[in-house]
Amino acid sequence: MLTITEMLRKHGVVGKFVEFYGEGVSAVPLANRATIGNMSPEFGSTCAIFPIDEVTLEYLRLTGRSDESVALVEAYAKEQGMWLQAGPDQPEARYSEYLELDLSTVVPSIAGPKRPQDRIVLADAKEAFRKVLPTYVSHHEGDAGVASSFPASDPSPQGATDGTNGGSKPADEGDGSGRPRARSPSPRPRARPSRSTTASSRSPRSRRAPTPRTRR
Repeated sequence: MLTITEMLRKHGVVGKFVEFYGEGVSAVPLANRATIGNMSPEFGSTCAIFPIDEVTLEYLRLTGRSDESVALVEAYAKEQGMWLQAGPDQPEARYSEYLELDLSTVVPSIAGPKRPQDRIVLADAKEAFRKVLPTYVSHHEGDAGVASSFPASDPSPQGATDGTNGGSKPADEGDGSGRPRARSPSPRPRARPSRSTTASSRSPRSRRAPTPRTRR
């Protein structure tokens, strides 16, 4: 996922429809397809979709679709030429732009939540962490962006005006000399409760004079 995100962000797909095709698509499992499609805001595309194939039918069965519905989807996709036939017999679709990724070159990678385009190969994570750690406080958060900035990992307080940058890249090396020193908070004075005496005045109760009774 990070490799695809890095490649598409570098190419520039903001506001475009991205569709994955080719022989390698059939080897991508359902969970990875769902994750890649869900990450379309990360590289800025309007959507990221996969063609209909056996994995699609497995998803329909997994979500409780009836056998009639699954058979209808398969028949319709094949009739309309939307069914993925992984192999040399698959007709070449016409797109405005083409990108190619060899799945055999994909290696485990990591990236931060703010800048997923800064992909780091997992084998180089230790060295990269040691280089960036001394300069983490001097990282510039970036200029104010626009509310509709893309990709989604560049929120408006941190993205650039054009909506394509999540702030400047952290420095590769540093000694941490510009790091501010931590100050201990000064003790707060204790508040003493004030005693207020309130005199409550009670009005005396008025008693009625007894009414004399007369006897006959």
